[in-house]
Amino acid sequence: MKLPWISRKENPAYRGILIYHPSGVAVWTGKDFAALSREGYENCATVFSCVKMIATAGSRIDWYMSKLGLNRLWKEFDTHEALDRLAKPNEYEGGIRFMEKLISFILLNGNSYIWKLQGARTFPPNALYMMRPDRMKIIASSDWKNPILRYDYSIGGTAPEPLRAEDVLHITEFAPLDDFYGLSRISVAAHHVDISNEANRWNFANLKSDMRPPGIVTGKGIKKEDIDLFKKMFNENYQDASTKREPLVLAGEDIKYTLLSLTPKDVEWLNGQKHTKREICSVFNMWSGLLNDHENTTYNNQREGRKAFYLEAVLPIMDIVREELNNWFIPLYGDRLRLDYDRDSIEALQEEREKKYVYLAAADWLMVNEKRVACGYEEIPNGDVVLTSFSNIPLEQISQTVYINPDLKARGKGKIKSKVKALLSSFGIRRKSKEAFWRGENQRKALWRNFEQRVRVRERSFQIIARGYLARQWADIKAKLDDLTTLAGVNPETLFDAKAETEQYVKIFAAWYRDHFIRAGNAGMQAAKGELFNDAEFKAGTFVLTPEQEAKLRDMIFNSGTEVNKTTITVIYEQLLEAQATDMTVEEFTQEIWRDVASFDPWRARLWARTETTKVDNFGTDEGYKETEFVDMKGWLCSMLPNSRPEHVDADGDEVNLDEKFLVGGELLDYPGDPAGSAGNVCNCLCTTYPVVGPGTGE
Repeated sequence: MKLPWISRKENPAYRGILIYHPSGVAVWTGKDFAALSREGYENCATVFSCVKMIATAGSRIDWYMSKLGLNRLWKEFDTHEALDRLAKPNEYEGGIRFMEKLISFILLNGNSYIWKLQGARTFPPNALYMMRPDRMKIIASSDWKNPILRYDYSIGGTAPEPLRAEDVLHITEFAPLDDFYGLSRISVAAHHVDISNEANRWNFANLKSDMRPPGIVTGKGIKKEDIDLFKKMFNENYQDASTKREPLVLAGEDIKYTLLSLTPKDVEWLNGQKHTKREICSVFNMWSGLLNDHENTTYNNQREGRKAFYLEAVLPIMDIVREELNNWFIPLYGDRLRLDYDRDSIEALQEEREKKYVYLAAADWLMVNEKRVACGYEEIPNGDVVLTSFSNIPLEQISQTVYINPDLKARGKGKIKSKVKALLSSFGIRRKSKEAFWRGENQRKALWRNFEQRVRVRERSFQIIARGYLARQWADIKAKLDDLTTLAGVNPETLFDAKAETEQYVKIFAAWYRDHFIRAGNAGMQAAKGELFNDAEFKAGTFVLTPEQEAKLRDMIFNSGTEVNKTTITVIYEQLLEAQATDMTVEEFTQEIWRDVASFDPWRARLWARTETTKVDNFGTDEGYKETEFVDMKGWLCSMLPNSRPEHVDADGDEVNLDEKFLVGGELLDYPGDPAGSAGNVCNCLCTTYPVVGPGTGE
């Protein structure tokens, strides 16, 4: 172990080490680890439970890696050679058992040693081994830069095996009076452990005597031989719990035996056991309620106790292990890498995290990156923005959004004033009246469910095509990377031709768009007649594509493909620039691209499918309305889901002429999902429209 904080000869702390530990002299630990382990871990149930629970919980937490990019942002990934080594440290044990031993040794001994087996000093290790702390001995050096000369590891009576200091990671608990070794928690709790063990022995002795203390024999003229006889009879009949009980008969004049009850001292001794158990738990930062101490009701319930267990007992140990591995182990795999444990995978902390997320989500004064950092995530490009309530778009983009009047912001709060109503009327917007068809609550719900079922079916078919499309893209990129030996001079377009990919998109998805559009057009025509569309039984309808609609649909497909592939080429371009600037190998670059492109395909496909399906369905429905001569208005029908945008909820029931636009979130939209809107206003939307049929049309 190196101590980088000792970097100057005038350091007074190191001068003290040199005085007490001359060069080449063994520095012995002052604790008898075998005795402490035997009495504290093997014979004390409280210590065993504390250590076992902490080590078990800590060893089951997942790890992940992060890499610092040139933009100073950390990128996370869960596949790396270092993670593989931690998952399988050596040929004898797996990662969970290895980590459990590491944490247990820290708690029991105050010291934990990891030895790495490798050829070169700066290469990743071939194996990691956990060394028993009582067999390890530190040999001090006279070098003020590296106070530890080496480690000697001895097994039984064999000669000690010297280990290079840089090959050993020594993790310690803080010890104020020891320059090299950590302080054992059992040594701190030793007195309480002794009391607990002695109390158990005392209880066992009482159990053998039926839990009764000695009594008093009284009488007249008792002789010594009578007393000896009584003792013999009592021992034979009552001192052993396994002895068959026989009545105790005394002979003589007025001889009687009086049984004594527990004395106040005995009662206080038993009550003291509860206090001893809690004192031992406090050394390990454990709540004794987790160890069946039902009288200790510090926390309201078991769930609060579990949360405190992780926050106070497990995570502090994990923090130490993480930092030590980042200082000693991770640099062997390269620069700008960091290891961390996955706090989000801990179920006991879910409620705490949910409360934090809800609070941050409502904190409109914080920038996106500030919220991400507060949640433990890395910053993202263009994340230094404050989002407004208008569909959560960047604050600086408000000036670029179409606004009719600043007073319209009152609509976001659900307060429609008379002057706003007048302004909406100038845009053809009408408020709903109860007489018209599809305006009743049950009718509206039925129409939305019909739309939602149709969208769900089309989403699934879209995702199948989208995943195949993205998988094929990744396979092409991977094949091109396999042919490269260096990244020098490589152009992003060599790996990914966005224009050609967009043309492929049109060819692959055209049939899906056309089929869905026609189905939606027929659904719109049927809704205009007061009927619900049956997607499962649809074969051929009255709605037929016109050349104008065909052209609009083809433009929609082309623009969607362009946006999707623009995202992919941007990721490749940014990663390639970073790779070339840092002399990244082709293999390393392939891993980076896989994480940022291929690993997100399922998520991209889901979001992509929802957005495209809603857009095409509402476009087709809108065209279906236009094919029906008695429909000249349409109304906004919000999904009213828990995650519905406030602006979409407020727009629910707004009605406009068929050739006019809805004003939603400060933007003019022909229909929900209209690509003319911003991403924050249309992506992942599940709203639709209804035709205004019957009384009130044209009001």
